[in-house]
Amino acid sequence: TRRLALAGAELILVPTANMVPFDFVADVTVRARAFENQCYVAYANYCGHEDEIQYCGQSSIAAPNGQRIAQAGLDEALIVGALDRQSILEARAANHYLQDRRPELYGVLHKP
Repeated sequence: TRRLALAGAELILVPTANMVPFDFVADVTVRARAFENQCYVAYANYCGHEDEIQYCGQSSIAAPNGQRIAQAGLDEALIVGALDRQSILEARAANHYLQDRRPELYGVLHKP
């Protein structure tokens, strides 16, 4: 997520098949990644079950300020949210995570 944001991404699409007991990812991690990278994150998660595997659904769209714009439940659903570029600019003005980095400490992680 960070590399995409640093490359200029304003929307990151995350298709996944996350399963129980990792449903906290849909609730916490998606919103945190949107907030700390000042971009929209659309998380499309598989739902239902296959044999003993239970997928947790809970697809969502998170705004650059970490707020949830749309949230699906445990079942298949279509979610829709309005994305506003002004929200990205406001989030970047209020939150300096991308500027407050020290890439020289990352070693090989900061090289393209």
